[in-house]
Amino acid sequence: MTENNRISRRMNQKQALKHILSYVEGTFGAEIGTKSREHEIVLQRALYFKLALDTSKSSMSLIGKLVNRDHATVIHAKNNLFQEVMSDSVYSKAYHSYLSSLKPSTQSDYTDLVNGLLAKVEQVNEINAVLNTLLNKEAEELTDNEVMYRNLNEEQRRIYDERAALVLKTFRWKTKNKYEQINCNS
Repeated sequence: MTENNRISRRMNQKQALKHILSYVEGTFGAEIGTKSREHEIVLQRALYFKLALDTSKSSMSLIGKLVNRDHATVIHAKNNLFQEVMSDSVYSKAYHSYLSSLKPSTQSDYTDLVNGLLAKVEQVNEINAVLNTLLNKEAEELTDNEVMYRNLNEEQRRIYDERAALVLKTFRWKTKNKYEQINCNS
């Protein structure tokens, strides 16, 4: 993966987390990135952590960083607060409301989603066809020895390479001096 792709993925993750953060803060009208230990703020923060973990592929460090916490705080909330958050009807309703907002709401949304996925599948199939063509073409151009070499494991390749190096050394020797001795131990 290129550096630009990593940056882009991090930006998308951060945007998704900011969206979750603004949803939680907007729903409850409180800023959860403060140092407050007030129980309601702690539960709202835990709701943010749960939504972030359940809906994004972001690291716990990144999730915590947006609310001025570290990954250990996210782990603590997961182990000790998620059950309480989900058993409270207000937080549970907010959790499920957010999840339902992520799902397509109309038949046309589903149709668009399915068509988009089918287009992606078609693209993958086309790429696979091109790759198979290239691999078959490359395989046709390989000698029998090259094909067999590619089927060797690492240890067998190492031994083969050592032996091939000795054979190639003999060709150099014949072109230099027919009386020169070759040290086969090097």
